[in-house]
Amino acid sequence: MPHAPDSHGSAHEQEPPPLAVWPCAQTPPEQQRRERGLTPPVAPAAPALLPVLAQRLVAELSAPGELVADVMCGSGALTLAAARAHRRVLALDLEPECLAQTHAHLALTEAPTARRVLELIQGDARLATGLLAGHRIDLAVLDPPAPGAPHVPGDFAESNLAALSGAAYTRALTDAVAAVAVRLRPGARLVLIAAPGPEPARLAAGLPGWVQAGVDAGLDYRQHIIALTRPLRGTAITTDPAPGAAADGHHPAHLHLLVFTKPAPSPEEHKKGERR
Repeated sequence: MPHAPDSHGSAHEQEPPPLAVWPCAQTPPEQQRRERGLTPPVAPAAPALLPVLAQRLVAELSAPGELVADVMCGSGALTLAAARAHRRVLALDLEPECLAQTHAHLALTEAPTARRVLELIQGDARLATGLLAGHRIDLAVLDPPAPGAPHVPGDFAESNLAALSGAAYTRALTDAVAAVAVRLRPGARLVLIAAPGPEPARLAAGLPGWVQAGVDAGLDYRQHIIALTRPLRGTAITTDPAPGAAADGHHPAHLHLLVFTKPAPSPEEHKKGERR
């Protein structure tokens, strides 16, 4: 698990933050989606967010009436979970197909739930400071596509993170986190979901860079969550690949969720803000 940042703002040898393990796949993903009125995701770049995980994130990290930003919303699983839980919601995605699917899901739900979704915003998450202008967010969840995700050329815009890998992906992710962080209120939480790419074994090695993205945005690294994406059977995690999974020898059983908070401004920063 990556370490919390040291006093110089880098993730090195301090005590790691609290670790939590969330079982999220006791029910198959397809069944979870059917039970909540979610159709199969249109985005090819990454597995859809498990609805059980979306619900738990909303329940544990926000309160009714608060504003939740679903950044890189995909099929809208978190948007729908937050709206149903009486949160106000902003959904942002680069892909019009993803926003269209989110809109279709909202059209099939109850009117009061749909009205809690304030905006569906098409745009690059790296421009979130402008795209989310006028809002003070209580919880932001960033669910980026996996780096270097396999795809057919033309599936998505060149600016999509799924088209990037290595240092270019890390830079883009850092920019997206920084842009969203500007719109967080003091004390708000930001969750960064790290999905495995074509080489899942490299994910853990890249996590310090994900932590550093939050630190560079001025956020405090507060919790590390392991979300199990395979069911528990007794005390063991099943390792058989899900139906339809790629037969590449790698079948990740979990996701890493990095939880950050936005600190209150220092007295000096507060005074600067008042003078602007």
